[in-house]
Amino acid sequence: MVYLHLQNAVLDEPTEDSLIGMLSHIGLMRDPPARKNMVPYEVWAKMPPDPEILALEAERAHLKGGQYRIKGTKNEVRIRKLTAMIAQKRAQRAKDIQWEYREDYFHNHPT
Repeated sequence: MVYLHLQNAVLDEPTEDSLIGMLSHIGLMRDPPARKNMVPYEVWAKMPPDPEILALEAERAHLKGGQYRIKGTKNEVRIRKLTAMIAQKRAQRAKDIQWEYREDYFHNHPT
């Protein structure tokens, strides 16, 4: 998508910003081995479990009492909130680990 400014439209030239935007997919500073999730499986396997997540899971398991279906139970609302909190904390933890690994990769590995 090329954006035009009035002066450049009169001169029939695309703007400098749009040229940069058109060519930005080339990525002069791109590193092909670098992916969004570039944390190796071995690193994930060695990560200790998050104690806060473990505590939330233990509380949820205690409230569920071994039941699979929770609809209609007195603890349904709390169990659903705990499930959402656990998912949120797991996602944030994974995001933080990926970010730290990428930071380490780009600052400490030769390119």
